[in-house]
Amino acid sequence: MSNSKFQDSFFSYVEEVTPGTTPGTPSMKKLRTKNPLNPNPNKSLLESEEVLSHRQREHVRHGMRGFSGNVPTDFSFGAYNDMLAALLSGVWEAGVLKVGSTQKTFTVEQKINADKFIRGLGVTPSQLSITIITNQLVTCGWDFVGMDFSYEATSLGTPADVATHPPFDGLGGATIEEGGSAISIVTSLNMTINASKSVGGLVGTNKGDVPTDGQVQVTGNLTARFNSLALFSKFEDETESSLKVTLINPADSGDTLEISLPRLKYNSGSPQNNGNVIDVSLDFEGLYDVTAESSIVITEVEAA
Repeated sequence: MSNSKFQDSFFSYVEEVTPGTTPGTPSMKKLRTKNPLNPNPNKSLLESEEVLSHRQREHVRHGMRGFSGNVPTDFSFGAYNDMLAALLSGVWEAGVLKVGSTQKTFTVEQKINADKFIRGLGVTPSQLSITIITNQLVTCGWDFVGMDFSYEATSLGTPADVATHPPFDGLGGATIEEGGSAISIVTSLNMTINASKSVGGLVGTNKGDVPTDGQVQVTGNLTARFNSLALFSKFEDETESSLKVTLINPADSGDTLEISLPRLKYNSGSPQNNGNVIDVSLDFEGLYDVTAESSIVITEVEAA
């Protein structure tokens, strides 16, 4: 079966000045994704539990409107800087991004076909999950929340490509430092940045309120060869450490994206059989670092 119509779909976005309101002359950008039809419009339900003689539900109405869901992507250099800043409510300064308090929302548009478009209003990323595995591309899952949606017959405009670099990979395109030293025994690294953003309701309207920032929690799992007790001992002794992963643009090794957790604690440590090789699996959490003034620091370096 041909999927040419699906391939013609896109997911685009523009930053809003007023949350929930599309700019008058939007310059749309294309979000690179493996499924442009996610996320989706949604409504809550108002359901009466009144006891009736016929023993059946009689009253159901639509409640608050919203726009939410997961967007799967491959991670690549420069393509998701807007979303990273919105996730952390931070501002890129000289190529560095930290947790901040500058809230950003977007109008997003999904093209279904030539005359069918879905728009999400007041949309922002609430969580990002990153997976780095050897011999695979680096993948991400972005969870979005939004204030409202609409169906339209015309587009906000043809979106411009952001960065078109190839995806990062977990082979020679990734290096990891643990505790300030290079480590070459890692087999997988999963990291979740949960900004705990939420959309509440207001009396008198069925649209969502402006998304609110919650507590940022950075958690993950590192799996490595059990060559020594060094990593396991950090869990056993509750020794704080640090973690830094550097992802290299396959198209230009001078382009790098560095994700650093300057202060972390391992909260579990368990040996496991990984294809007849013994690994150690460590769950971790990134904590606020006084010197960095953030639990996570993202640094982008572009080739001269």
